[in-house]
Amino acid sequence: MPRHEFTGRWGFTTPSGIPKPIHRAFELLHASGDQRIDVARTPGGTCGSLTTAGSTFDAVQVVALANSTEPEAAAAPKGSMVFVSNNGRAGCNVTLSGLATTRLMTGEGGGGELPALLHRIDSSHGNPYGLWQAWGSPSFPSLAQIKLLQAASSNTPQPFALAVGGDSAELFVEPNALLVLVL
Repeated sequence: MPRHEFTGRWGFTTPSGIPKPIHRAFELLHASGDQRIDVARTPGGTCGSLTTAGSTFDAVQVVALANSTEPEAAAAPKGSMVFVSNNGRAGCNVTLSGLATTRLMTGEGGGGELPALLHRIDSSHGNPYGLWQAWGSPSFPSLAQIKLLQAASSNTPQPFALAVGGDSAELFVEPNALLVLVL
């Protein structure tokens, strides 16, 4: 059987133990809450629809989850997480609104800036595939290359500030990407 780091047959990690983007997405989902928050969809924006096998669906999906329990680790914050995925063929802008209300529902919030974190899994965040391809897709990466691929696979959140009264956030979502806003 041929061995390659990034094929569909190795599951969520490569044969060298490098987490694929789907692994990182499930880590975030595992850290999310136990209560679903209703999300209202407003028509408009730059995101379109997809038609597959005669069925039409939105290219962008938004799911909000609240965690009402005390966190077991730093990866499981008390609060809420808003997942935004784009299954479309083009990147698009997504406006999230009602974020301050979402935060208050989970008992979080306060005065001044409302700090948040933004996780990205896209072509250049939490995704070592492009780096592996840039090296010519080696079947057996060296130990130094494996360390670099591990680093490229990491999903480090970036600070994302929401001003009080600024109840919305504008996000650009690449195609085949996932953004997770942690409030």
